[in-house]
Parts: sequence; C-alpha cells; structure tokens
Amino acid sequence: MDIVDRLITKINTGKFDYQDLEKLANMWQEKVCIRGAGFVGADLAFEILTAAGFHIDYFMDIGKRVGSKIKNTEVISPDDLQEGRILFVVAVGEKYQNEVIAELRRNRLSKYIV
Repeated sequence: MDIVDRLITKINTGKFDYQDLEKLANMWQEKVCIRGAGFVGADLAFEILTAAGFHIDYFMDIGKRVGSKIKNTEVISPDDLQEGRILFVVAVGEKYQNEVIAELRRNRLSKYIV
C-alpha cells in the first residue's frame, strides 16, 4: 500500500487531521470529483478541499443539476464518467452514502474518501 492509499484509508477511518488532507492534496496529481452537488458537496466539501489545495475537476450527481456548472465546475452524471485515475469525494447526505459507495465499488472505483 503506497502513501496515497494509506492517507485515503486514514481519512476514511475518521482518524485524520487537516494536515493529512493537505498532504493528500499535494501528492494527488490526478482528477478529483465530488460525488454530490447539493449543499454538502457544492458548499462544504468544495470549500474544504480547495482550501486544502485540491483542484476540483467536476461534480457528479444524478439530479437536476447535471449539465450545469457550480462554482465554475461542470456537473456530470455517472454515465459521463471518463476513464482514468480519479479521487472521488463522497459528499452526500448520510442517507445516501452507502448507496454511493456501493456504486463506486461496482464500477471498480476504489479511490474515494467519505
């Protein structure tokens, strides 16, 4: 397991601090997608991640925001997903988290933080 995987695991266990997020942002050279374009994703996650140094490439959602832009960032549907190494940030309400994580796993998308 490389350092990026260790940081992702640490963040997902809830035993991390802001510096861990900054370290991950400095090391991650691929695309970043916030899964969820509501308040949690578009406001909270976006602000925290960009402050830590991440560049957000797009939001992914299944709602009416698909095809629009939020904070000058495109909102795509899961069907629009491009190939490549992507870090997904699951930023949906607690009610939908397990469903979104299962969707990512079904599609063999293993790099995600909640």
